[in-house]
Amino acid sequence: MNLGNPHCVIEDAAVDRLDLPAVGAPIERHAWFPNRANVEFYRPVAEHEIRMRVWERGAGETLSSGSGSSAAAVAAVVAGRAQSPVTVHADGGDLVVEVSADLAVRLTGPVEHVCDGAFSGEFVAGLERL
Repeated sequence: MNLGNPHCVIEDAAVDRLDLPAVGAPIERHAWFPNRANVEFYRPVAEHEIRMRVWERGAGETLSSGSGSSAAAVAAVVAGRAQSPVTVHADGGDLVVEVSADLAVRLTGPVEHVCDGAFSGEFVAGLERL
């Protein structure tokens, strides 16, 4: 699925027990995804709820993902496993995804500052060369 970035969404009843590095990394780099893909695993919880974990391409397991939550919600709705709006329970918190009949999505949820970072001079110099 493409939401501006590529996603592979898989329903798995054992989502909480998955060894995400062992299963997510090989899927991210599978030949089907020449530009790699984000990989979401979900299971239905209730009519309007799913539990989701995400393996982000190039980053590994993350606590949450807006596009990943949206992709998982769309997949669950299309598969008849959930109905819109879908509350997506991720390790980083809950997001709500509305999926319209034409599969457009509207994502709502909180935003929290998680960390600060700094770029080294070498990295910045590399960007300037681009």
